[in-house]
Order: sequence, then C-alpha cells, then structure tokens
Amino acid sequence: MPETSQQEPEQPGRTEIALGRVVEEHGSRIAEQPLRVRALLSDALGAGARDERSAIDALVIAAEEGVAADLGRRRRGEGTATDDELLARLESRGLSSETATAAVSGWAIALGASTSIPATTSAPRRSAPESTGRLSPEDDPWRTDLPETSVEADAAPPDVESPVSPRSESTGTDRTTVAAGEERRRWSWTWVAAVVAVLAVGGGLWLVLRPDPAGDQVAVPDVVGREVSAAKAAVQETGLVWGTTVDAADDSVPDGAVISTDPAAATPADEGTIVVATISTGPAAVVVPDVTGKTEQEAVSSLTDAGLTVNPVRSIADTPLYPQGQVAKTDPVAGVSVASGAEIDLWVSTGNVEVPDVRGMRRQEALDVLNATALAGKTLEVPSDQPPGTVIDQVEAPGTLVRQGRTINVMVASAG
Repeated sequence: MPETSQQEPEQPGRTEIALGRVVEEHGSRIAEQPLRVRALLSDALGAGARDERSAIDALVIAAEEGVAADLGRRRRGEGTATDDELLARLESRGLSSETATAAVSGWAIALGASTSIPATTSAPRRSAPESTGRLSPEDDPWRTDLPETSVEADAAPPDVESPVSPRSESTGTDRTTVAAGEERRRWSWTWVAAVVAVLAVGGGLWLVLRPDPAGDQVAVPDVVGREVSAAKAAVQETGLVWGTTVDAADDSVPDGAVISTDPAAATPADEGTIVVATISTGPAAVVVPDVTGKTEQEAVSSLTDAGLTVNPVRSIADTPLYPQGQVAKTDPVAGVSVASGAEIDLWVSTGNVEVPDVRGMRRQEALDVLNATALAGKTLEVPSDQPPGTVIDQVEAPGTLVRQGRTINVMVASAG
C-alpha cells in the first residue's frame, strides 16, 4: 500500500479541519467526544466507501459542503435542507451516489439528526434505527454516563492505540493517526494551561511586589489653632505647598489662628499638594441693637438673642427721657458693631431728674425748660428792680433731685 502510506500524513489535517468546522456550528458536544465521533463516522462511511482514503475524503467533503452543519441545524429544529439536496451537493463534488449516501447517513448518526436515508449496516460497531437514523440510547456518542471505550468487544477502544494493529480491522480507520491528532490537541491545551498558570503567578507576584502607591505621599500636619507663621512652616516641612489663605470669623478660634485646612489634617497627600488654610478673624461681628425705652427684662432678651451677653451689674440713670425702670442707654451704644458674645452694660432710669436752673430766664422760657426736664412750672410775681417777666428766683434749688412730673415754683418780676 505505498500510495496509502504516502497520503496518510495529509489525512489528520483534513479530518481536523472538517471536525473543526462542525464544532464551530454545534459547540462542545462534538469536542467532548472527538475520538468516538471519528470512529463512528469512519464505521458509517466504511460501508459506502471503496477504501479508507475515500471514506475520509467523503467525511471532509461533507463537512466542507456544509452537510454536517445542515444536519446539526436539523437536529435543533432549524434546518431546511432536504436529504436530496444534501446528496446532490456531495455528488456535485464527484462523490458516487453510494459514497454520498454513506456520508450523509454517517453524519446524521454522529449528530443525532433525523434522515430518510437508510443507515449503513456494514459497520460492525454502530447502527441506528432505520425509521429515524438516530442512535439507540446505548450507542449515543453524546452520553456522558458511558465510558469512553464503550464499543463492541471485538474492536479496540477508539481513543487508545491498539496493541495488535494501528488500524481497525472493521473499518480501516487509522487509530494511530487519530491518537496523534488527539495528542496534539492535548499538548495544545497543556501549553494554554501553562501560559495561564504563568500569568496567574506573575500577577500574584506583581500584586505582592508592586510599589506602594502611597509611598510618595505624606500626611497633612495638624496645624489647627496655630498662628499663621507656625502653621505655614509645619506644612512646608512635610513637602507640601502653603496656599492662599481664606479668612473666616470663628467664635472659638482666636484671631489670626488656623481654623481648618484643605486637605484636612492626617489626610495622605502627594508631595507638592497645595494646602489651603482658613484663618480666624475672631468672633463674628454683631451690631448692638437699640433697647432704650424697653424694660430691663425686654432689653436683656433682645441682647442675648443677638449673640451678646449682658453685664449683670446695672447702672442707674437720672433722666427725664425714660420713666423709672426703662433702659436709658447701653454701652456700647446701639448701632455699633462688636464681636459676637461681647458684653453690654445697661443704664436703667430711676425716674428722678435734676431741677434745672431757670433764674434770669424770661417767664415762658423757664416754663419750657422745666417741661423739657419732665417737670411742671408755677410762676409767682414779686416786686423787683429786674425787668418785668424775668425769673428772679426758684423755690427748688438747681441740681436738686426730684421725681419726674414735680411742679417747680419760680418767682417772676412784676410789672409795677
């Protein structure tokens, strides 16, 4: 068989291509049982092919022409090609009717597809029910509950090299060639697994040995409460940059001290990061409200509501402007801006006034001054060398404290 031995090296490649195309169409079911599918197809083709070479050629041509793919789609209920169309496709490639029939029947059996073409009967290890062309449950090559070598006793297991002969006596399949293809596939997967393992180990080492991403970072120093000059020096010593400061009022941080920083203290930051500090301008300014004329209790409530405090010691005011018990004035006075929480002094009216000096004034002028001092005036004419209508004396001496509203008696020079 010199011609056969010269052609044998080409067979695995073509067979692999044929099976590969079917695997692309039908997924992993064929890939899981490659040797059993080869043996089954070879058995089926052996009945219609004149020799082993023609059987393999028929297998390859059927795959190349899409016959196997159409049968696989038929098995899934998607195929539309008829058996006659499949046979015509193979015969157009030069296959005899008998060989084409065997190829279609063999692929139908291997893929579990229904066909009206009678299954081949000369293959000693595989047969299918004539009504559907499907394998019986015991011969289904896709079953995973059967061992890989589940074939007739008179045939060597398809995935193990036969110790008696490298060629199947029943079909002429070159089992050495089949095993060689399978060996190449195993080596391919071995290399893939090795590469994956190397990548996994390398990735693990990189995670362990990679540089610490925070290695060039420093913690922002805590400078809250420090004066600006000291805070700036502390920030710059760590390799950070002192940025433009921001002013803000603060009731608890003294004027000129750091309230906060951005980034905050203890935050990891890259060297050269700009740190912006907020500097206190002291407590927020508050305008003293006007509480004059209010009762003492009312005034205290208004001042505390404004964020101010009230001196508990009261001052008294003898004033004609406010009745007894009302606030006469504050210190600081109303309208002045002070720091939040500043203390305010209160002056409360006693209800007393000092008697003004109205001597030498004209009658009406004296009465007006007395009225402005919250006092009443009463005139009494007396002989005098002063011009008539001039106040020459008053009963209550100037400066005397009297209650608001008291009547003050004054003497006015008479006309005669």
